[in-house]
Amino acid sequence: MRGAVGVLHLGLAALALSASACARHDAGQASQRAAAEQTYEQNTDLLPAELRNGALASASPEQLRQALWQHGAGAVVASLFGRDSDQGWDRVLAGIASGEQAWLDLAPMLRPGTDGHAGEGLSIALSEALQHNAPGVLRLVAVGNEDDRVCSILAIEPTDQEVANFYAATIPAVEAVREPDLQAVKAACLASLRESQRQG
Repeated sequence: MRGAVGVLHLGLAALALSASACARHDAGQASQRAAAEQTYEQNTDLLPAELRNGALASASPEQLRQALWQHGAGAVVASLFGRDSDQGWDRVLAGIASGEQAWLDLAPMLRPGTDGHAGEGLSIALSEALQHNAPGVLRLVAVGNEDDRVCSILAIEPTDQEVANFYAATIPAVEAVREPDLQAVKAACLASLRESQRQG
C-alpha cells in the first residue's frame, strides 16, 4: 500500500510540474504575441504573408475567426485597418452594426487588438447593433466582454434627427428583450439609454 501511495505522490508531483511548465509556456507565448502585435501596429509590412495586402478585405466571419485564432487580434486588426487605407475594417464594423450574430461574435475577439480610432469604431458599431439584436449585444455586456457604454449614442457628431432615430429604435428594442438571464443588464442598459437621452 505504501508503495502505491508513493507512486501516486510521484505521479501527482509530475502532473504539477507539467502544469507549471505549461503555464510558463503559455505566458511566454502570450508575451511574445503581445510584442508581435504591437510591432504589427507600427509596421504592417511585418504581418504574416497571408494577412498582407488586404487579404482579409472580403473575409467571412468564419474566415476572420480562423485568422484570429491563428494570428491574434492585433495582427488581424492591423491587416483590416491597413497602413494607408481601409482594408476591410469598415466592412467588419458594418457587419457588427447590423447585429448579425456571426459578426457580433467577433467583437470580443477583435477588441484586444483595438485602441484609439479602431476601438471607438467597434464601440459605435455595437451601440448601433442594439436596435437590430439587443439580446446579442446585451449578452456581451453581461459576460463582461463590453461595458454598458454601448448603451448610449456613440456616433460622432450625429444630427438631431439621427439622435432621435437612434433612441426611437434602440429603446424599444432593448425593452423587448425577454431572456431571463439578461433582465439585470437590460435594466441597466435602459437606465443608461434614458439618462443619455435626457442629457441630450
